[in-house]
Amino acid sequence: MKIYCVDLEATCWDSNPPSGQVSEIIEVGLATLDTSDDSITKEQILVRPIASEVSEFCTNLTGLTQEKLDLDGLTKEDAWNMLLHRWKRGRYWCSWGFYDLKKLLEDSEMFGLKMPLHPAWHNNVKSAFGLFFLNGKSEGMSSAVEKMGLSFEGRPHCGADDAYNLACIVRELRKKSILT
Repeated sequence: MKIYCVDLEATCWDSNPPSGQVSEIIEVGLATLDTSDDSITKEQILVRPIASEVSEFCTNLTGLTQEKLDLDGLTKEDAWNMLLHRWKRGRYWCSWGFYDLKKLLEDSEMFGLKMPLHPAWHNNVKSAFGLFFLNGKSEGMSSAVEKMGLSFEGRPHCGADDAYNLACIVRELRKKSILT
């Protein structure tokens, strides 16, 4: 079985967005945990924004620039189709909290696209982690990585790196038989 760990990055600003711009997905980090051998593959899908531009604040946070997305980013439709194709090979997908599910739903509706990952198959790892390790409380993913005895790999707020670290958490939870 494959479990898809998803982390999204979106356009953002240090205050309200400029007039006419909206927060929209610009990166899909996807890490695939293959439960047959516990291997993890990491993928970064860059997405060209339609209704906004990448701010300096966003670049400092995510490392992504408007120029990089213009050159290497897929259209939203192509990115969504890629996700839909990947998801059909597995079923379960997870994220750290509900932000990623909510953002996928919002962007799909805003841009008239079919939701690429079915909401019914979503698992909120942040809630599960909090339930078993923090008496129902929640923490950030970096803290969870440390609590699992792991080291955070990569850059925080890079969707691909965050998705990979999430997959490492899921793998460790499975080893502890908390998630099967």
